[in-house]
Amino acid sequence: MIVDLLMPAYSEPHRLVQDTVKRMVDYSMCKCAIVEYPTCHAILKANQQGRIYKGRVDPDVFHHPSECPNGKHDVFFQPTYGGCILHWSRNGLVQQMRPDATHALFCDADIIPEPHYLDQMLDHDKPIISGVLVKRVDPPEPTMRVWQDQLQKFGNLLSWPTDKPLMQLDGFGTGFILVKREVFELMALAYHRERFQKTGNGWWFENLPNPQWGEWGEDISFCFKAMRLGIPMFVDLTIKPKHIGDYYYGIEDFESHRKERIEGMGVNLDELRHIETVPVSGPVNE
Repeated sequence: MIVDLLMPAYSEPHRLVQDTVKRMVDYSMCKCAIVEYPTCHAILKANQQGRIYKGRVDPDVFHHPSECPNGKHDVFFQPTYGGCILHWSRNGLVQQMRPDATHALFCDADIIPEPHYLDQMLDHDKPIISGVLVKRVDPPEPTMRVWQDQLQKFGNLLSWPTDKPLMQLDGFGTGFILVKREVFELMALAYHRERFQKTGNGWWFENLPNPQWGEWGEDISFCFKAMRLGIPMFVDLTIKPKHIGDYYYGIEDFESHRKERIEGMGVNLDELRHIETVPVSGPVNE
């Protein structure tokens, strides 16, 4: 696969994010041809000698990284697109994707992934797939959503079956999602055909009006547009990135709040064995 890693940011990404994302890229990248990495010492020595050193490669390795026999990929970390308006940053990054890129991995500047997460998401071969993210505040509720058609709103998913690692949903936060290229093309032609054909910007991320009040955030709006087009969206329940706030929040932190949160809705948690999803009564506006 040919993957562009896209990181929208208001400012420079957290140092821990930079380190963990680099490890993830290194884990997923095909290195079959690499014989020697360009260490800092070797690069500095070459510079002092007036030459450029990029490491050594094996000339007998001819395959493209995207066709790696070891199941690795061609991964490129696009330069961070800084912007005060997040949906502009996301759309700008999609426009900057390499022409032959098959996937885009959005990883926000406050998300901490594990090295194997990208490979695991690619293995599922889904149009859109996310990990399990939580808000970076207390209580750190999951950002997973279910669409309530009669109420014309999204509800928060607070309880879900755990017998399978993969679950299909109607939406989620886009802090850590993998999207196939054809999704962007289909969505742009369906919603902003003329603008896309003229400028290359499909306005994939925008703040749509919330039927209840105000606006949805760019992430929920993106998912709503995908849902309306019948594009399936999935969550891998074993992928659990951390979300940096005052603390490194993860889904494990929500577990201590789950019972209180659900019972606050008037539901007895001990009687939930037959219920697969528990949507929050209030509208989502983020």
